[in-house]
Amino acid sequence: MCIALGFGLTIALHTSTAQAEVKITLPTPNWEMSFKPLSNGSNTPKLNSEEFALIDKVRPLLDKKQYQKANAELAKLWPEQASAALFYVRAQVLTQLKQYQKAEQDYLSSIKLHGDYVLASQSLAGLALSQNQAKKARKYLAETIALGGASSDLFGQLGYLNLREHSAFSSVAAYQRAYALAPENKHWQKGLLMALSQSGSHLQANALIDELLKDEPNNVELWLHKANAAVTAKQSQRALTAMEMAYRLGEKQKQNIQLLAQLNVQAGNIARAVNIVKTSPSLLQDYSYIGPMLDWLASQGHWNDLTTLITSTKSQSIHFDSQALSHWNHQRARLAANKGQSKRQVQLLQQSLKHNPANGSAILDLADIRIAQGQLNRADILLSRAAAMKENREAAWMKRAQVAYLQKRYKSAQEFLQNILKLDPSRRDLINNMDILQRLIRQKNTR
Repeated sequence: MCIALGFGLTIALHTSTAQAEVKITLPTPNWEMSFKPLSNGSNTPKLNSEEFALIDKVRPLLDKKQYQKANAELAKLWPEQASAALFYVRAQVLTQLKQYQKAEQDYLSSIKLHGDYVLASQSLAGLALSQNQAKKARKYLAETIALGGASSDLFGQLGYLNLREHSAFSSVAAYQRAYALAPENKHWQKGLLMALSQSGSHLQANALIDELLKDEPNNVELWLHKANAAVTAKQSQRALTAMEMAYRLGEKQKQNIQLLAQLNVQAGNIARAVNIVKTSPSLLQDYSYIGPMLDWLASQGHWNDLTTLITSTKSQSIHFDSQALSHWNHQRARLAANKGQSKRQVQLLQQSLKHNPANGSAILDLADIRIAQGQLNRADILLSRAAAMKENREAAWMKRAQVAYLQKRYKSAQEFLQNILKLDPSRRDLINNMDILQRLIRQKNTR
């Protein structure tokens, strides 16, 4: 009696959609503060009359930016009852000397004597920003704006803090004010673009990007922003076009090159994706990225592209660890199998297992070859190894059932199928084969 048992295991591989954001770094603005002299506003603190002589001595030093000498002169002639204005001047000097704690105390002393005023609050915000004290900086920025401060720096700094510490949505309004006041400021341009993209305001982001691209068509970062807005809006083709432009203009960041390759795969441009990867040393050295791509190319039958990528990674293979080398040789074996090079396939599978004896997929492929060669005992030994690995257990038991059937060990074959059914009760497709094996066992026992 001859029967055909449907042994086999299907592995489904899927390409992931490009959901990761384009990597665009929002550079920290330069928080370095220039010396801000007291203005003549009505709400600005005034010097005491006896302090004029001291300021006259210090002013030439300040004009020459000799802040250390100015600080020494202030210390030498400091009055017993200093005014709020003089505390402010010394705080400015200490700020230039980066003595931030002493500067903060002088600003607070100035405010205590005079009451709140814009220059002191703004300077305190600057000190907090310089020391990465986000909560304190936001407090002083809010106070400055409440007091009537309306410079682009104030709103830009607030936008930066909100984007970094809170939500993109909360930063949009601040960045818009900053950009309106200083449209040429690159920090506020970048911040507004990032805030608009991250808050889902794709139309506004694209409109701003297109406006800026008119003046700077070769600005890589603007094309990255355009790609980021498209990715966030799930507009893959637009994202691909923008990323390709950034790439041609010299973009080399690993995460962005990876996304460009991924977008090309989604668009069906497999050869282009492989060409991008093979010319990117940072990706070729990252087997956690290369390995799954090799797997996917083999599973989808893109053999020419698989050949290209394997060839490109050959020079990097000396840097791979044992598990990566095992996987890499396994992919080479799959390529050899496609070319009908069975002897070469066996050699590569053996190399794969030499690097990692626990590579279950390589063990299963080598077992298939032994089965095809009629070396059933050797195949069964290999399959018993694979069955010890949880991720390969079901496939190994299925193949062991096949081997047992070919050896007419029907009871063993049935037991392997029962093991699979216990592991996965939904495999009702096995019951028909188990019934056939049961009849064969009875026939064998009645002879």
